[in-house]
Amino acid sequence: MLISLENPSRARSVESGQFEIAFHVDGLTGLNPRFDDWDSEVQAYLTHEIVRSPKNLRLHVQRINLYRRGKNTSGVYGALLDLFIVLGNRGDDLRKRMLNVSKSILAEEHIAVLSNKIAEGLDFKTAVPASPYSILSKGVSGTSDLVEKMSLNSGAERDPIEEAHEHIEYGQLEEASEVLGRSVLLTPSREEIHKELLEIYRRTEATEAYWKTKGALDDMDNPQRALWESYRSYFEESA
Repeated sequence: MLISLENPSRARSVESGQFEIAFHVDGLTGLNPRFDDWDSEVQAYLTHEIVRSPKNLRLHVQRINLYRRGKNTSGVYGALLDLFIVLGNRGDDLRKRMLNVSKSILAEEHIAVLSNKIAEGLDFKTAVPASPYSILSKGVSGTSDLVEKMSLNSGAERDPIEEAHEHIEYGQLEEASEVLGRSVLLTPSREEIHKELLEIYRRTEATEAYWKTKGALDDMDNPQRALWESYRSYFEESA
């Protein structure tokens, strides 16, 4: 399948129904996808990628524009909520721009809610009208669901990777990092925990947490020392 954006030379060919999007980032137009019959697949892809990399603003802008193009009012509002949440009280210009270009298809209630949050910002705990299309705000509306999932297993020891994945599903990367960070010190022999934790550290640019956890593991004669060393250059450059 071939997926192209405004700049066809930036498209990538991928096989067997899997694809990745090549972004043209010189301006907002280059972040406006043109996928015609594949919109539902691209929506699923962007949603998945935002869960993995919530701070990637390019993904948020493309997702908003995709829903705008499909005139999906609830989708645009949910995607805007996620952009506002990830930016907090920063990125006023981007938040204003994306809200302004979306006003023609947003409900008046949603325009008012987001307009009122331009100055002070928004986080996942802020009480706002819910949207089934929002990923990051599920950290609030979905908290009861997550707690219910966890309570079902409260009588048994939980697998830390399973628990971390549930947090990631709700956009709670900090909580996932804490779960894996504790577990890697308790069971340092499990290579998969090391790998999951290191990837979260990399995606969230958690340089301080990387060095702190690495130091603690080295004091314990880290059985995965080589794996942690393979990330050293990345975090040295990020420092």
